[in-house]
Amino acid sequence: MSAILMCERAQSRVAFGEELSKKTSVQHEIARSRCDIEQCRLLVMQAAEVMDRDGVKAAMPYISMVKIVAPKMAQDVADRAMQIYGGAGVCQDTLIPSVFTSARFCRIADGPDEVHMSQLAKITMRELNDA
Repeated sequence: MSAILMCERAQSRVAFGEELSKKTSVQHEIARSRCDIEQCRLLVMQAAEVMDRDGVKAAMPYISMVKIVAPKMAQDVADRAMQIYGGAGVCQDTLIPSVFTSARFCRIADGPDEVHMSQLAKITMRELNDA
């Protein structure tokens, strides 16, 4: 949602005589957001595929990765959207502040990122030792 709002704002907002969408820095933020979203989507799909095929236990590394990557990605994309919106990005007129807050909450609700990273590292080391 934040990425869509970001693109709409970049196309509709004029600053210093041209649309924001023509500014290289804005283009880079949109491109970075699209890459982040797609990478996260593919990781979620991989986790789901392994879970369906081999069960939850086999999917644990991917589940840990998603728990690390997805909320951070959502928070980062929302942050970029806020930047492109300027002052309007932090008021309640858009969903952006809500997305940002929800994403930040998700980074601690199921355990902080560090817990998931430690879990993933342990799983990874165990897999390497078993190989």
